[in-house]
Amino acid sequence: MNSGTQMIGILKSLLCFALTAACVSCAPFPKSSEPPSSGLLRETREDARKNGSAVARDHLSTSLVHLDASHGAFEQRIWATNADKAFTYPDAIWHLTANQRARLGIYFSLGYGQLKGRSPQIIKAAAEELGRRGFRARVIPAPEHGTTEENAKAIASYVRADSPNVDAVMFIGFSKGAADIQEFLTSYGQYFPKRDRAKFRIWVNFAGVLRGSCVADWLVHDNDPLIAVFRTYLSLQRAEPFQPPDGLHSIAHDPWRSTPAPNLRSFAGHLRVINFPVLPDESSGYSHHAWQFRLLEAERPRRRLQTGPCDGVVEAAATVLPPEAGLPQWIVRVSGSHHVLDGRYLNGAIISPGYAGGETARLASGIPLMSDILRALPKSALGL
Repeated sequence: MNSGTQMIGILKSLLCFALTAACVSCAPFPKSSEPPSSGLLRETREDARKNGSAVARDHLSTSLVHLDASHGAFEQRIWATNADKAFTYPDAIWHLTANQRARLGIYFSLGYGQLKGRSPQIIKAAAEELGRRGFRARVIPAPEHGTTEENAKAIASYVRADSPNVDAVMFIGFSKGAADIQEFLTSYGQYFPKRDRAKFRIWVNFAGVLRGSCVADWLVHDNDPLIAVFRTYLSLQRAEPFQPPDGLHSIAHDPWRSTPAPNLRSFAGHLRVINFPVLPDESSGYSHHAWQFRLLEAERPRRRLQTGPCDGVVEAAATVLPPEAGLPQWIVRVSGSHHVLDGRYLNGAIISPGYAGGETARLASGIPLMSDILRALPKSALGL
């Protein structure tokens, strides 16, 4: 590490320490005036508040089973392909011909942070491996810290330009990337020509932010000094001191609270949604997550903050679509953290053992997950 980088790190630490000690607040953000969320999200929030995160997590797991349009069948298929890497279901997408693979657009949306950190590298490595397998797999370029609106526009531009090259499209969203795809579908996709919309066949989300993020909402709107310090920390990471992260603003809102709510079925009736919600993995009902959220969670009881932002349970409930979406969802439950790849399926199987390995193994850890999915996913989901 050079001296300039060290100095920047020291300055960041000193600034955060000074802000904490002085309890200096950034410019206040207005409290959200949106109505309470409904359905599963509301029920889970109330359950966590009344009965604790562990009980709420178990109730949510059961609710997800009832929500699953495949009635557990697809989750079982994933368990089978995860357990035996040589096994492929006879009707799976993996058996597409070379020409069919080349005409299947698999579009990855990274969401927040396109360049830095391991996650983009893991996702890009998975896309490159699928490309070597003959699939038309692409990571859609988008602004480094773009809002959902900015990223949705980038997705629309890419999908529109690539449409002549594909017969079917499979969207893959990670965290905020799922919100970006959702915004693309409702703001741009519905206005695509009917022949192009008919190509939208599969939409897979890993810990997708589909109902807005209560963590983001908390960080954006809460005036508590500690939250203000954390906002500054995030801004410093982006080399934009004291500027509120626009990406957080864009996912703090639940689009399904709008009136009228979007109805994806009205213009994307062939779209199959597959969600991988992540249930907190610790016995306490909390996830093992980054130290920043541990710090915020530790402050919650003392400051009498609302249960939800950091417990993981409410965030998990926000990673599935509400009934108003009008689309069937297949659910594959995960126990772990927002990283997904460090977790386990509900049968106890590790999702990707390589994630806990060395750096090389970790960067390749998304490849077996995508392989498991394509060896389990039936071609009928593509209309084949």
